[in-house]
Amino acid sequence: MKIRNQKNEISNAEVIKLASVCVQKYIQEMGWKVPNDITMNILEIYESVIYPEYEISLNTEHNLGTNGEQKILGKMLSKEKIILIDRSINEESHDPRFTFTLGHEIGHAVAHVGQSAYFRCTEYTIYDKVQNLQEYQANLFAENIIMPDGFVKNRFEYYYDVNRPILYKGAGCYNIGMGNKKIDINSLAHFIWILAAPLTGYFSNISKESLAYKILKIGVVKNETEENLIFDSLGQSFSGSKRKIFRHGSKILHN
Repeated sequence: MKIRNQKNEISNAEVIKLASVCVQKYIQEMGWKVPNDITMNILEIYESVIYPEYEISLNTEHNLGTNGEQKILGKMLSKEKIILIDRSINEESHDPRFTFTLGHEIGHAVAHVGQSAYFRCTEYTIYDKVQNLQEYQANLFAENIIMPDGFVKNRFEYYYDVNRPILYKGAGCYNIGMGNKKIDINSLAHFIWILAAPLTGYFSNISKESLAYKILKIGVVKNETEENLIFDSLGQSFSGSKRKIFRHGSKILHN
């Protein structure tokens, strides 16, 4: 066993490795042999790997209140060895924040043993890029246990029938689907959000935005513009069209 330093700190690389080990154990428990059979489910990962390995309990029935103006979504109580997820986003709510919040708190439980009496996360903790090392690492763990790079790449390429990066060349008309359905794309965020939408079910119904960031990060979509991936103005403006976009299949071309 690797001995950590006196502060019990862990490197980012070690956090990713811990997540990878959990993923491999999960796959073994599920008996999957073919990559395309693999579906990441954070609750199944918890039940089949995290609880048996770390004896961390999970409770999703309480209102966790607020921290200032921020709603508390999750807590990890180190001494009690229990993860709390706010009931407003529990699994029955079908809120995509449940997936990442649970992954985040598992990250604290697995990577930050002995570092703090408790950890608490809000939407700010999860989504803001400026945060302390422990919160960053909990997010890093969640990302890599829910959306492992190789599985995202494999599922994306299989679904869209491609073996090289899809190119984003700017706003314009793109053909999406085997039926050559033409879609007017107005930004990088719009483009990747649409590509991510039909794949979230393979990754524990993670939010489309989270999967979109991952898709761009691993390079299966290549941005050939100066645009940044910003979802602030996205809202619900594209939700009404996503069913039409994907019913025909998978191929993607640019006009």
